[in-house]
Order: sequence, then structure tokens, then C-alpha cells
Amino acid sequence: MEQSIPSPPLDTRRSTGAGLDMKTAFGSLRLAAAGLGRHLAAGASILKDQFGSGTPETLDVDRLSARLKIEERARSDGGRELPSSTEEVVTGTQREIISYFKGLQRKVQRSAMRSTDKIRKCGDEIDILDVEGCLLDIPSSCENELLRISAQSQSQLRVLEERASLQQRDYEAFREENMLKRLAEYPRTPIFHFVLLAVLTAVGAVVIGNAPTFALTGERIFSPLAAVSLALIMTIPPFALGVVFRSVNHVRASRRLVAWLAGTFTMLLAVLLAAFLAYYTTFASADPSFELRSVPGAIWSNPGGLSTELSVWVIPGIVLVLGLAAAVTGYKSDDRYPGYGDVQRAFYRARDQRDALIARLRKRVNVVIDNAGAKADALRKRLKTSVKQYSRLLEEAKRLPVELNDYSVVLEDTCNILLDRYRVINAHSRRSNAPISFSEHVSFRLDRDRMADILDEQQTRMERYQQAMVKLENEAAQVRQKLKNLNYRMITPIEESAENRFDQSGTV
Repeated sequence: MEQSIPSPPLDTRRSTGAGLDMKTAFGSLRLAAAGLGRHLAAGASILKDQFGSGTPETLDVDRLSARLKIEERARSDGGRELPSSTEEVVTGTQREIISYFKGLQRKVQRSAMRSTDKIRKCGDEIDILDVEGCLLDIPSSCENELLRISAQSQSQLRVLEERASLQQRDYEAFREENMLKRLAEYPRTPIFHFVLLAVLTAVGAVVIGNAPTFALTGERIFSPLAAVSLALIMTIPPFALGVVFRSVNHVRASRRLVAWLAGTFTMLLAVLLAAFLAYYTTFASADPSFELRSVPGAIWSNPGGLSTELSVWVIPGIVLVLGLAAAVTGYKSDDRYPGYGDVQRAFYRARDQRDALIARLRKRVNVVIDNAGAKADALRKRLKTSVKQYSRLLEEAKRLPVELNDYSVVLEDTCNILLDRYRVINAHSRRSNAPISFSEHVSFRLDRDRMADILDEQQTRMERYQQAMVKLENEAAQVRQKLKNLNYRMITPIEESAENRFDQSGTV
């Protein structure tokens, strides 16, 4: 505890004007307390915002006086002649009052030190060198990952490229040998032809099943099972024969002969089925009890017995049209130029397999590069956020020394007011003279140098961090450029390989 220069001793001898002195003294104390209260409330509010819940309660002179029982203890000590008139250094109640306010000061100082410790801890958690090292390691680790991916896929890519090149050479040689100028044709939607086949079959079943609409009699002459069976016979075999008829474009004469035989058989089958239905319709119109299995015998016994009525030939005509449509559908369902279309298809398949592998490889390279770039940005942003938080805490802490000093002045004034109150009441209650210690003025001094040194040290660190952040931003830009160059260097060979594709004109 520091002591100021002692003031003149108080004259505490009893006199007839003691009551007036007491009233005057209490009036002065209350006026001083009222002026001090505003400063106390403002100082406590500032410190509460700064240090949180660790600040002392709002200082109130009257409340503190009641809590410390200043007036009671002053009368009691004065009646017992305490402290003694020879006391020069404060003891007893005065020391307890001073200790109480010293405790409040230490509490605030501890709160301030906790704040500076928080700032120091926040600064210690920032490791720019570690972030810089991780940032600089990203391009090399990314390159190693890309080299590993390239090594894993290189052999497979080489095999597919060789296969595509071999199939391309075979295809070109085949076209040159057979003097083929055209490319094979493939339907864009092969499933369409199978759907069309099902539609033709359904239409045939409906037409045959509703034969009474076109027959001479009003009775149904085909059962549902017979209608479906005839519809399947009418469409499925012509469709299959139409698939075989595609070989009419084959480069080999034997395959072309098979195709023409298949086409002839298709026409014959359609004509025979139409004639079969024409005979059956003719005989069933004359005799409703006539059955399908009786048609061959009826034809054998009466081959010229066909009716000339137009309604008899409607169903056979429809069946003939639907059969030919099914044959054309089968012809167009796939490659219409077998013989060299198979060679072309093999080349296309090899090329597509190679291109699919190249696309997967390109995607993996892009994913690795993107992940590396995201990692670099995350490191930079996380460090930048930490430095900003550290800077904000440091700026807030720069007000601490001044605010603590102001609060220490408030504590000093409050303590001296309570001491004066105690001394006045004690002096009035005692018979002997007041001790010399009653003239001492208590002075609180805050150790600002230590906190200022800490804040200066943290400010110096903050400046180093800001300089390092500028350097780190430049290094992050260089890392992004390195990743971009690495991406270009890894993708370029893949793109060049993808460009070596066989186009529709047959050139590389």
C-alpha cells in the first residue's frame, strides 16, 4: 500500500459544536458520494462489458458503508479509544476497509489478466509456419496422387488405344479391299422396332378377332386364341426373316444368296398365310360350322373354290400387309449392311471403350485438382479468420490499462470516503485525540507496465502475423497457379489421345 504525504492532523477534541461538525461532515461526505456515484456506475459498466461476470458489483458508498458496518464499528472503536492516539500506521478497521478495496482491485486485475491470457492463447494457436508448410505441400502431394492415378490407368489405356488402332486399321483395310464408299447404318433407337413389332402383332390380333365385321355373316369366325396365334404367325416369322434379309448387302455372295432365299421365303409365307385365310373365310362364310383344321382338305378337294367377294379378301390383304411390314421392321432393326458393318461396329466399340476410360481418367484428375484447390482455400480462410479474431481481441484489450486506471481511481476515492466517514465518527466518539494515521490518504496504483508490456508484445506479434498473411496470400496464389499448370499438364495428353478418333469420313 502506498501512502500519500500526511495531511494535517484532525482536531478531535470534544466541544459544544460537535453536533454541527458532524452534520457538516456528513453533508460533505454525501455530496462527494453523490458525485462519485456517477463515475462508479460508468466505470463498473465499462469493466463489466470488458471482463464479463468477473467484475465487482456496482460500488455504492452507502451500501458499502452498511455492509462493512462503518458507522457501528467507528462508534465502537471510538468508545474504546481505538486506535490509540499514538498510532501512525493504519490498523484495525481502517486496514480492513483498505484490504476490502484492495481485494476489489485485485479481482479486476485478475479479470484483466484473464483477458490478456485469452489474447495470448489465441495468438499461440495461430501457427502460420505450419499453415504455410501445409500449403506448399499441396502441389507435390497432388502431383503424386495424379501420377499414381496415371500409373494405374496407363497400361489399361495403352491396351485400349492399341485395340482401337488395330480395329481402325482392319476397318480401313476391309473397306479398301471391298471398295466400299458408304458407312454402315444403325438405327438411333433400336427398341422402337421391337415396340413396332408388338404393335403390328396386336393390330393383327384385333383385326382377325373382329372378322365378323368384314365377313359375309354376322357370326364370329375366329376364336380369341386362334386370332392371337394367327397374329403371331403373321408377324414373328417375317420379322426374323427380315433380320436375315439384311445380308443382301453382304460383301460375300454366299451370304447374299441366303438373304435372297430368306426374302423369297418371307414373301411365300405371307402369300400362303393370306391364301389360307382367304380359303377359310370363303368356306366359313358358307358354313359357320367350318373349322380351321378342315382348310387343307377343302383346298385339296376344291382348289378353285375361292370366293370373288371383296369382303372375303379384306382380312387376307390386311394380313399380307402386316406381314410385309413386320419383315421391313426386322430389316431395319439393326445394321443394314452386315459384312463390313460388323467390322465397323467392332472399331466403334473399341473406340468407345477407350473414350470412356479417358473420360473417367479426366474426371479423376479434375476431382483431385479441385480437392487440392479447396484444401488450399480452406487453409488460407481458416488462418485469415483466426488472425482477424486475434486482431479484434487485441484492439478491444488496448483500452484495458486506461479503464483499469480509471477504476482504480474510483476505488481510491470510494475507499478514502469510507475512511473519512469512519474517522469522523470515531473522532467524535472518542475522548482522546485522533491518531496520526487518521490523516493518511490511501492511494491505489495499478501496475500498468506489466499489462502494457504484454499488449505491446501481442501487438508486435500481430504485426508479424499481418506481414506473414500478405506473404501467405502470395504463396496461395502461386499454389493455385501450380495446380492450374498441373491440371493442364495432366489433361493435355488425355485430350490429345481423345482427339485421335475415327470420324465419319474414315480418316484419323
